[in-house]
Amino acid sequence: MPASESNGSCPNHKLAKRCEFGPVAAHFERRQQHVVRDRHVLEHGAPLGLRAAAQVDDAERAAITELLNVSLPSIRPRPQPALNPAKPALPGGATQNLALAKPTRQSSVRYFGAQGGVDGRVTGTFGFYTQMEPNPWWDVDLRQPSKISEIRIYNSKINPECARTLQVLLSDDGATWNRAYAHNGSEFGADGQPLRIPLKGVTARWVRVQLADTNYLHLDEIEVY
Repeated sequence: MPASESNGSCPNHKLAKRCEFGPVAAHFERRQQHVVRDRHVLEHGAPLGLRAAAQVDDAERAAITELLNVSLPSIRPRPQPALNPAKPALPGGATQNLALAKPTRQSSVRYFGAQGGVDGRVTGTFGFYTQMEPNPWWDVDLRQPSKISEIRIYNSKINPECARTLQVLLSDDGATWNRAYAHNGSEFGADGQPLRIPLKGVTARWVRVQLADTNYLHLDEIEVY
């Protein structure tokens, strides 16, 4: 049995008092045991385990973030969509987000799994989150070769500087990759607006975001048009 599961106890599991999340408090009380279990798993550096990461809902993800002592006003509780900055208009000729709910992968999982990057929610928090590692990556399979006019990358407002070395890679087969974009090293996304990458109709089936250094890769949402 792994050390993290040796006795089912953890010194930080004293969550007897009510969580002071305002609207999240009632939800937290109902799901307290789940959050305790998830925190135990998170503190030992493993994926969420018993429940798929994509099934963690808004309030629960906010509760877990609070338990990890991350301070960000916009996620206590997570803002409603109406409070987010207005999303830019779709690029010319685009009618839908090609990446929405498509199959995804990532190089490793620290807190949240790959599918959160294409769930259609822009929240300013984490859609997915890898381990600290060299050149961490996340990608999405568009299911067929598609003409891409623009990629939009919504960064997390929590440590957005981690994405400064971001690159975008494209592939026809998910194995051979061509770099389509390399970021200039500046911080982006703290204002809630996406990094917009024009690609002028290039055709690809797979879209990958990857860092050019050793770091955590955590972004909010990826859109492909």
